[in-house]
Amino acid sequence: MNLADRLSEVVAACPEAVALKFEDKNITYAELDRISDCYAWALTRLGALAGERVALLIPNCLEFIYFYFGIVKIGAVAVPLDPKYKWPELKALLDDCQPKVLVCQTDGLNILHHHQSELGFIQHYISLEDSSYPDIVLLKNFLANVPESPFEFDVPETQTAHIAYTSAAQLRPQGVMISQSNLVRTAAISAGGFGQSNKDRVILFALPLHHIIGLVVVMLGTIFSGGSVIMLSGVSVDCLLKTIEKESITVFLGVPFIHAMLVRHLRENSSEYNLASLRLCGSAGAPLPPELVLSYRVLLDKDLVDFYGLTESTSHVTCQPLDRSGKPCSVGKVLGGFELEVVDSAGKLLAPSQAGEIIIRGPVMDGIYRQPEKTNQMLRNGWLYTGDIGYKDNDGFVYIKYFIKPMLITKGQNIYFSDLEDLLLSCPGVREVLAVGIPDPDGMRGEVVRVAVVLRDGVTQTSAGIKKYCLDNLAQYKTPREIYILKDLPRDLLGLPCRDSLKQM
Repeated sequence: MNLADRLSEVVAACPEAVALKFEDKNITYAELDRISDCYAWALTRLGALAGERVALLIPNCLEFIYFYFGIVKIGAVAVPLDPKYKWPELKALLDDCQPKVLVCQTDGLNILHHHQSELGFIQHYISLEDSSYPDIVLLKNFLANVPESPFEFDVPETQTAHIAYTSAAQLRPQGVMISQSNLVRTAAISAGGFGQSNKDRVILFALPLHHIIGLVVVMLGTIFSGGSVIMLSGVSVDCLLKTIEKESITVFLGVPFIHAMLVRHLRENSSEYNLASLRLCGSAGAPLPPELVLSYRVLLDKDLVDFYGLTESTSHVTCQPLDRSGKPCSVGKVLGGFELEVVDSAGKLLAPSQAGEIIIRGPVMDGIYRQPEKTNQMLRNGWLYTGDIGYKDNDGFVYIKYFIKPMLITKGQNIYFSDLEDLLLSCPGVREVLAVGIPDPDGMRGEVVRVAVVLRDGVTQTSAGIKKYCLDNLAQYKTPREIYILKDLPRDLLGLPCRDSLKQM
């Protein structure tokens, strides 16, 4: 089944139910279907074709969801991008996916306008806001005079619907291709794991729709269950808690950083909010500290349920039981619809409690866009090789120990060391770079970035100058917290750069 067919089923079942709420605007399922039909008609009028990429460089908003369903209805490929990215990151991603159409706001236009000559493959820029730039299609003009009839779609369920980038590395970004049918299946598996129904009201707070958790787990999982997605534009914890009470929110999913912010706020203001409507609070995207789980029980009398997945699996594949029978430090059991095994370096299955690489089978990605060798490395004999090291115990609970890929997680966002190192090697005067993750001194973000830099002979450069270079060229959350300028990188006994030694400095 493709995405449009699944949406049609839900619309037929509950046309007048609220699918989306953003600020004071309620959108019913019938309206979501009709409006996304308008977007589909408008995209075809621009000449967008099945299989072509449409990039979404916009924050969480109703228009993101309208565009998303409009794109998949015509069989094109949605490519959500982080609007916080700076030009070097955007250029790497856009060069890789080469979208025909790009949707953005003023901030994105201000960046891209200066580099239009390098983006000849983009034929149409659509702006959600008024713009004085030439050759920009304003949203109101994009939608003007579109047919009022339903959009007829006949999209194969195997058609790629989505490219999700896991890295903005300048050398070679990795775009995860996900099919229409796999998005339908994983949304159903996700919702089933959380016991979602059409009675649920799920809040979308500080989880971007360009991230797989926000898009598949929250948005698609809720909509395909007939529930309501309540969207918040701000990041105020007070606003979040007031909205949970006002809107009778039943499900709140986030990353540990958001839950830690909530706990810190409640310690000082717990009597101000009534959170009795919440039946499920979930966390993913980074290791969940046991003390945070305990704080939830003490302050909210709620369980904070851990779940695990990755972009390449298209959704989460494990979840702690909802009946308080979970185990500390575990990410739960495998959800129905997925299989998970642990193997050694030769691909041999390991016994319970033996650590090895986690592999997954089910409705996972189709591959890495335009990288067949990387695809073949990750997809073998029907299994997705995750690069995550962990184990299963005798009861089937899954534990994650560490990641093979050199990366850290801050505020639920993956930062690949190679992205930082590639960027800093282009900084004037820098000869060598090594990046690591260290525990956040504030105890909120999980990890923050520490880098060691070796300068070229005769070059004068400061930590402040290097930090400014990062801020000018990288999303702010990737910017190093600590920068050491050294005469040589810390090295191991073989003379190779040693991340462990840098961590201990």
